[in-house]
Amino acid sequence: LRATWRAAPEHEGGWFGDVGVHYVAALRAAVGARPQFVQAVATSASDQMPPPDAVVALVEFPDAVVATLHVSFHYDVPERFELAVDARGEATTLARVFDRPGYELRTGAGPPEFYATAGVRRELEAFVAAARAGGPVPAALSAAEALLDLEIVEAILNASASGRKVAV
Repeated sequence: LRATWRAAPEHEGGWFGDVGVHYVAALRAAVGARPQFVQAVATSASDQMPPPDAVVALVEFPDAVVATLHVSFHYDVPERFELAVDARGEATTLARVFDRPGYELRTGAGPPEFYATAGVRRELEAFVAAARAGGPVPAALSAAEALLDLEIVEAILNASASGRKVAV
């Protein structure tokens, strides 16, 4: 978090361009598919960091599955990450819990379930274990998957800049 390049205005996409790939990966994992289209709004209310500092995206998947992604990095308000998936009449939400490391999952009207996570640490451990064993790297950690997540982040930023629906 202390890397100086993250605060540099020339870093395209700001914090969302950096860590948004992780949120997009979580969304794709929750839905189990590649999105077809995105629409988005991005704002910048802070002069302390490069834009955008908040992003809301509508993400359309095959089979009429629609998801929203809401991410905020603004210094003056609590950090926020939330995604919601509406598929065939049932809503599922996943929200980052910042007072303890993990996520809260709600499906339908049921009670929330907490999932503790170590995030990047687990990914690195899986990658190192695969490398030491001679491979292969788990599919979710492949370069192709990372590039797809980046492509979706760029589509969200482009949709926000153009005010139009963007194909992924």
